[in-house]
Amino acid sequence: MNTPVCPRSRAASLALLSFFIFHSALFIGRAAAHTISGQVSSGDTGSNLHGASIEILVLNVRTISGEDGGFEFANVPAGEHTLVFNYSGMETIRKSVTVSAAAPAVVNVEMHAPVLRMDAFVVTGEREGNAASIVRQRAAESLRTVLASDALGNLPNDSIAEVITRMPGVVGIMDANGGLGLDGATVRGTAGNLNTLTIDGFAQASYEETGRGGDLRILFASMFEDIEIIKAQTPERRADSLGGTINLNSPSLFKMKQRRRTTYNLALRWAPPFYDPIPERAKRPIHPQFSFSHRHMFDVFGGRRNLAISFNAGYREVAVGVRTAYSTYRNNITTNEMTVAGKAVPDDVGVYYSRMRDFSNLMITKNFSLKTAYRISPHVEFNADFTYTDNSTPGLREMERIAEASQTLQYDPLTGLSTGGVIKPGYTNSYTEVEPNGTGSHSRVTLANSLISSMIRLRGVTTGAKIKYGRVEVDIAANYNHRHANAVSGKGYGRHNGSDFTYRVNGVGWIYDRGSSVLNQTLTQTAGPDWFDINNYGTLSGSIRDYTNYVEVYTVRGDLRWKIPATFPLTLKTGVWANRENRGVNRYNTKSYTYAGISSLSSLMDTSIDASFADEQNPWPFLSPTLIADDIFENPSNWQENIYTNTMNRLKSLRSLTEDVGAAYVQANMRIGPLSIVGGVRVERTETDVRGNVQAQTLSTTAERAADPAGAAMRDYGSARHNKGGYNDAFPSLHLVWNFTKNFQARASYSTGIGRPSPSQLYPAETVYEPSPTYPNGLVSYNDPSLKPQHARNWDLSLEYYFEPVGQLSVGGFYKQLSDFIYRDSRGTVPEGPDNGFGGLYAGYDLNYNTNGGDAWIKGLEISWQQDLSFLPGILRRLSVFANYTWMDTEGDYDNDGKNDTELVNFVPQSGNVGLTFRYKGLTARATANYTSDYYNTSSSNEVSRVFAEARTIINLNLSYMLPRSRLTLFADCANVTNVEQRWYLYKKNVDRPYRVTRSVPTITFGVRGSF
Repeated sequence: MNTPVCPRSRAASLALLSFFIFHSALFIGRAAAHTISGQVSSGDTGSNLHGASIEILVLNVRTISGEDGGFEFANVPAGEHTLVFNYSGMETIRKSVTVSAAAPAVVNVEMHAPVLRMDAFVVTGEREGNAASIVRQRAAESLRTVLASDALGNLPNDSIAEVITRMPGVVGIMDANGGLGLDGATVRGTAGNLNTLTIDGFAQASYEETGRGGDLRILFASMFEDIEIIKAQTPERRADSLGGTINLNSPSLFKMKQRRRTTYNLALRWAPPFYDPIPERAKRPIHPQFSFSHRHMFDVFGGRRNLAISFNAGYREVAVGVRTAYSTYRNNITTNEMTVAGKAVPDDVGVYYSRMRDFSNLMITKNFSLKTAYRISPHVEFNADFTYTDNSTPGLREMERIAEASQTLQYDPLTGLSTGGVIKPGYTNSYTEVEPNGTGSHSRVTLANSLISSMIRLRGVTTGAKIKYGRVEVDIAANYNHRHANAVSGKGYGRHNGSDFTYRVNGVGWIYDRGSSVLNQTLTQTAGPDWFDINNYGTLSGSIRDYTNYVEVYTVRGDLRWKIPATFPLTLKTGVWANRENRGVNRYNTKSYTYAGISSLSSLMDTSIDASFADEQNPWPFLSPTLIADDIFENPSNWQENIYTNTMNRLKSLRSLTEDVGAAYVQANMRIGPLSIVGGVRVERTETDVRGNVQAQTLSTTAERAADPAGAAMRDYGSARHNKGGYNDAFPSLHLVWNFTKNFQARASYSTGIGRPSPSQLYPAETVYEPSPTYPNGLVSYNDPSLKPQHARNWDLSLEYYFEPVGQLSVGGFYKQLSDFIYRDSRGTVPEGPDNGFGGLYAGYDLNYNTNGGDAWIKGLEISWQQDLSFLPGILRRLSVFANYTWMDTEGDYDNDGKNDTELVNFVPQSGNVGLTFRYKGLTARATANYTSDYYNTSSSNEVSRVFAEARTIINLNLSYMLPRSRLTLFADCANVTNVEQRWYLYKKNVDRPYRVTRSVPTITFGVRGSF
C-alpha cells in the first residue's frame, strides 16, 4: 500500500526551496577572471590541512581548505591583498599577494603548532588529530560531534566502540555477554536499530539480518581518521536516522604531504589473575593484537603525486570472560501470604529462580583494506577502495546452573505442604528455602553447556569519480558491502564437535543465600537426589546448530555542486541516490535431539572443564558438548531426532527481504556576512518485498505428527507468503550558523528523519489461535508488510566557543518530536471476503499486529568541553582535559493507549565522560571515566517484572612513553581498573531486588607503536 507525501511536509519543502531559488537569482553576478589559490599544510607532521580558514581581510570573504589542503578564491579584484590563515592548534599566518590578470596568484603555506613544535612526532600528530576534528566540527554545515580516532591515545582493543561511547549523547547498552552492545549504540535516547552506520557516507550492512544496527565492535579504529555523530541531517544525507547518523571517515589519501608514511602497533592483552577471572577465561590470559598501515604517493604517467595508495592490515584477539548471576522473585503474591507475612505490601518476596552463568569467548578479527586514488588532472580524480574483514569466534562457551521452584505459594501454616515444590516461610529478598514434595519438576536444578562457533564476513567495494569543470563539481560513486554470517556448534567449520544441550535433576530442595554479593551467592542442597552426581540427571535435550544468513547493501549516488558567482558565497547542490538491501537466511540446518539411550551420562562428561562456581564445594557435572556431538553421529540409536520441530524451524527460517530506496534532493549553501545558511529538501520512495512461510489455519494432530513428522510440519508451516509495501516521505531541513567572533558561533537547526521498521517486523508471520476460552473469537497474530517508519522532527540550538591553541566549549539544547511509533495493537477483527488479507480465512477472528501510532517528545541538554591548559603556569601547562554531559527527558504515548509514559526502554536519561591527560617530554598519562545513569531496561505489563539498570562508572588508565630521539612509543592501558559490575534490578530502582549482575574481567594491554 502506498502512502502519499504529507501535504504539510510538501508545502514546507516547496516554500524552503522557493526561498533559496529566489535569493539565488537575486544575487547572481558575473564572474571575474582573477583568482587566488593554494595549499595549506602542517610543517610539523607534513599533512595537508583540511578545514583551514582562509580570509581576505579587505573583501571580508572567507573559505576553508579542502581534503587535500587546497583552496581557491574567485572573483578577486586586481591589486594587493592580505590573506589570513587560521587552524585550530596552529599559529596564525598572514600572507600578502598581488592579483593581476597576467596569471592566477598561488599561495602555499606551512602552519606550525606553537607549543609542541619541538615535541615528538607522535605527540604532535595526536594533538593535530584533535585539532582536525575540532576544525571539522566547527566548519560543519549542520550540528554534529566529531572526534579523532586517536583522540584518546592508544585504544586497548583498537575498536571504534571504545571511541564512540566517549562522545556526548551516545550510550552503549551493555549486553548479556558483558559487552557494550554496540551492534546498535543509542544516540540521543533512540535505539541503535533506528540510526544508521555509514562509512564515508555509505550505509553499512547491519549486524544481523533481522535488525538494522551496525556492529561497531568489529571495525578497527586505526582504519579511520575520525568519527562524527550527525545529529541534524542535511538533505544530501540519508534520512533514516531517528537519533543521529554515525559516520566513520577514512583518511583522505591526498592529505599526506610526505611521499610515504608507515605506522604500526604491536600489543598483548592480558587478563591478570588477581582480578579473579572465570576458570575458562583464565586458561589463556594473554592475547595478541597487531595493526599496520602504509600510505604512499607516486608520480605516474608524467604527473606529480597523482597516484595515492593506502594499505591497512590488522589482527586482533579479544577474549571475554563474564560471570553473571540472575535472580527472579515471586510476583504472584497471594492474600494468604500477605496475612502470614503481616504486611499489606510485601517488600520481601523470595527468590524462586537462581541462575549462574559463565560465558567465555575468543573473538578473532582479521582486517585488510586497500584504497587508491588517481588524479588524471587537477580537475579529474578516480578512486577505488576494497575492505575485507573476518570476525570469528572459534569457541564460544556457556555454562549455566539454574535452580528453580514453583512460583506459586503452596505452604499453608495450618494444613502444611501441598503438592509440588514449596517456598518455605522466613524468606527475604536475599534468602529463600525451597522444600520439595515428591519427585516432580516443581523444584529442580538444570545444567546447560554449549560450545558454538561463528564466522562473520564483511566485504566492501567502493568506486567513484570526481570531476571539476569551472564552478561545477560532479561526484559519482557506487558502493557494495555485505555481511555474511554462519554459526555452527563447536570449533572450526564443517565439524560437528560442539552442541547446545540441557539436562536436569528433579525433586531437590535447596537454600539460596546471596548475602552481600550476588556473584558469590551460596546454593546449598537440603533434600532430594545428589545434584553433584551425573547419574541423577535426565531429560537430556538440545541441538546442533548450523545456519547462515546475509545482509547485502548496494548504493549508487550522483551529486552535482555549482558554485554560483554572486555578491556572497553561494553554492547549489543536487543529487540522486539509490539503495537496495537484500537480507535473509541462506541455510538453516539446525537439528534438535533428545537422549534416548539407557547408559549412564557419565561417558559424556569432560573432566577437563572447570565447572565450579564461586559458591560450590564440588564441581557441577557438566557434560562435554564435543562428546555429545560425537555420540550423536557415532551412536545414532542413542538419540531421537525431533523431526517435526526441525522441519518446522527450517520452514519458518526461510525468509527474505528486499528493500529499495530511491531519493533525490536539492540543497543550498550561502554565507551573508556572519550568517551561514544551509537548507533544502530530500524526497525518498521506499518499497519492500518480503517472502516467507506462515502457519496453516488448522495444525496437524499428534497422531499425524507421529506418523509423518516431516510431512505434517510441511503442511503446518509451509504456506508461502509474498507481500509488498511502500511509502513516500519528504525531509526538509534548515541550518543556521551565526559567527559572533572568529571563535564564537551559534547554531540553530530544524531537521527531519525516520526510523525504519526492523526486518523482523516485516517478515511474513502468522500465528492462528482457534476459538477457545482464552480466545473466544479466535486470534490471528501477524506482521504487516506495509508498516511505516517512525518519524522525528528535530529542533537544535547551541553555542560554541573555540579556544586556542586547541579546544572548544559547546552548550546545546534539543527537542525531538516523535510520531508513528511501532507498537502491537489488539484492536479490530478479520473482515469477511476473499480479499481480507488471509485468503478469505479467519473471518471474525480478533487481530494482533504491529502498527503505527502514538507520539512523544525527547528534550535534552548537551555540554562538551575540550581544552589544552597551556595557559597554566609551570608544568601544569602540560595538562589537557575533556568532559561532556548529556541530560534527557521523555514523555509521550508510546503505544497509542491514551496514557502518558515517562519511561522508554533503554532510554538513558544521563550520561557523561571526563578525561585528564598529562604530557611531559615523552611521557603521556591519561585517565578517563565513562558514566551512565540508571535507566529502564525491560518493559512488562506486570509492574514487579520490570527491569532497571543501575548507574555505573567505568575508569580506564593509559600510560605511554616515547623513547628519546625516536618514533617508538611504549604503552600500557588498563580497562575498568576498579572492576565495576553492571547490575539490573527488578520492580523499582530503590528496592533491593537484583535481577542480573554481570562482571567482566578487567584487562591490561601493553605494547609498542611507532612510525617511519
